[in-house]
Amino acid sequence: MIMRWAADGGARIEEADVLTQLKVVLARPASEDATAGSSDELIAGMNHAHAWVVVAELRRRSGAGQAPGWGEAFDAMISYARSAGWTSDGGRLVRAHVERAPS
Repeated sequence: MIMRWAADGGARIEEADVLTQLKVVLARPASEDATAGSSDELIAGMNHAHAWVVVAELRRRSGAGQAPGWGEAFDAMISYARSAGWTSDGGRLVRAHVERAPS
């Protein structure tokens, strides 16, 4: 699953059916503290390497129209992230890798 974070601070989700990866691709250069700039409720915070993504919002935005069984697969992805220590705030947030879009 890929979240593309646009220059305006909004995010759109791509490849919602690919639940073996979770990353944020920045459309603009990232600074060390790119966090505060997000006006989108999907991303709670970000630095140069990782973003904290709101699980409920990620599910809401990416689950519509998915194949049967997608919800269970999404839950399994989050469960795996929890077991690896990649969740925060009682499981409300999941950590995603941050990449910069090619220029």
